[in-house]
This record gives sequence, C-alpha cells and structure tokens, in this order.
Amino acid sequence: MAILFTHSIASFDDSHQPTGRIVTRNDGPFGLPNPHLEWKRLHHELVLTVEGPDDLRDAVNGCLQQAAVAAAIAGLSAAFLGAGLGATGPALEVFKSVFTACIGRSIDVRLDDRSEWIVWVM
Repeated sequence: MAILFTHSIASFDDSHQPTGRIVTRNDGPFGLPNPHLEWKRLHHELVLTVEGPDDLRDAVNGCLQQAAVAAAIAGLSAAFLGAGLGATGPALEVFKSVFTACIGRSIDVRLDDRSEWIVWVM
C-alpha cells in the first residue's frame, strides 16, 4: 500500500513541568549571574496518514473533504454535549467511516501522535 495522503492536522503542548535544573546566566543587574529555572513540556503533533492502492490517489482529496466536514460536526456535537477533549475519538471514527464509504475500497486511515519533550529556560 502506498501513502496517498499525510498531513499535520494539529499540534499542542501539555505536561509543563520544571526539570529541577537551575541555569545561571549573566543577565542580572550589572551583568551579574542570575539563576533561571529550566522547564520542559511535551509537544504533540497529530498527523493524519492515508494508505491505500495507488489508483485511488485522485479520489482521496474529495473524500477527505467530505469526511473532514462530517468529523468536525461530530466533534463539535460531542464537545458541546460535554465530552470536551474526549470528542476526538468519536470524531475520528466518523471520519474513518465516511472516508471509507466514499472511497469504497480497502484503505488504512490513522492518526499518529508524534510527541517529543521540549526544554526551555525561563
């Protein structure tokens, strides 16, 4: 199966926390040493990937648009009903079902969470 479509659809940070390390910089008054606390956060990037037979490459964009609209409606509805961030699961399932129905063939749609720690000094 070939990768027909891949796109970063969202990114966000969470798990902000101090590392316990103190970094000293000479940015105090008169160039004196000044301690700064080091922090880290977990950066997530959600990447949508569609794999399938190469002959479906042209049909993918139209079906992606239909599925995205259906997923947005499902996600907003679930969020409005109180699911909050938990609305992403039902929205992804609606996206997959609408997209698969549109394409009408065997494809694989997945949402990968690529995450990494980012360290910075305050």
